[in-house]
Amino acid sequence: MKRKLYGNQVKPACKYCCRSLPAGEPDRVFCRRKGVMPSDGKCFRFRYDPLRRIPRQEPLLPAFSKEDFEL
Repeated sequence: MKRKLYGNQVKPACKYCCRSLPAGEPDRVFCRRKGVMPSDGKCFRFRYDPLRRIPRQEPLLPAFSKEDFEL
């Protein structure tokens, strides 16, 4: 079995489908097959597009002072 990007356990969601386009609302997408759908909806025609996935932001590092690096 071929290993997919982000693993093989991607939950189907319209916001990651290659057949969807963003709609005017943030929680809606336009599906070429079904019309306007919720972004977390799914159908049997789902095809994963890894380029639609937004990576998580890296956590902010704590601020260090000069005294933290002294022995």
